[in-house]
Amino acid sequence: MLRNLSAEPKGGGRRGICLAAVLLPGLLVAGLSYGDQKVSLWERMCEACHDGKTVLNGKVVIDKRRIKEKYRTIDDLVKGVTCQGAPCMNILKHDKKLVGEVGEEIGIPESRPQ
Repeated sequence: MLRNLSAEPKGGGRRGICLAAVLLPGLLVAGLSYGDQKVSLWERMCEACHDGKTVLNGKVVIDKRRIKEKYRTIDDLVKGVTCQGAPCMNILKHDKKLVGEVGEEIGIPESRPQ
């Protein structure tokens, strides 16, 4: 026995259209709002440990405010991380550009004010 495939099942086509009409606007809004939530390099890579609460080897890890006080320029920060950083910073020791971008992001100037 052959079925007529071109025939629409009872109410099935309309149900699918209604379901799509309800779901698509919600998905569209969710997708568009996701792009607005850009996560900064600091938030993604640094903030979890450099929050002023994390303890490493018995010492509280330096927070953002103290980093800005300690490293007066981006060059100072890059040297501090790549040459003198703790072993936990080894992942950044070969990425001077990324360290510099984080420094810019948190407000460390490129050079000392004259």
